[in-house]
Amino acid sequence: MKLYVVSDTHGNRFNIDVFLKQAVDADCIAHLGDVTTDAKYIAAKVECPVIWVRGNCDFGLEPQELIKDIAGIKVLITHGHLLSVKSDIFRLLYRAQEAQAKIALFGHTHISMIEYIDGIYFVNPGSLSRPINSESPTFACIDIEGSVIKPQIYSLYHKNKE
Repeated sequence: MKLYVVSDTHGNRFNIDVFLKQAVDADCIAHLGDVTTDAKYIAAKVECPVIWVRGNCDFGLEPQELIKDIAGIKVLITHGHLLSVKSDIFRLLYRAQEAQAKIALFGHTHISMIEYIDGIYFVNPGSLSRPINSESPTFACIDIEGSVIKPQIYSLYHKNKE
């Protein structure tokens, strides 16, 4: 199972289209907010399920957090602004533990990262529009095979991973 993750697209449809050409093998795509109309744009262009949450730049009725079972793994999906992820990920850690998640997906910082803490993978795909810690926009791909979880960050305009 290949779960692709994007965040903070902020209306950059050109980069979304470039991303979609690289995510043709996606079994599922998660959009972590900022801008949810971009998530709907993605959903209209792919055949796999697309999951999304609302970020701090979004208005509407979309949820701000989801807990989903993806390929038998419990995944916490959030933008992160309500958990103060720009300061640290402790509140996110506690929320993921409370949800009994094995993966916590978050955005908001525009900084890509993967960390493994207390049996939980914390994955921030960075920003598909305005990255902070990379010269190229980034996204994540998480391979899930049974109980084996392999997250990676990819650069949109470079062939190699970050």
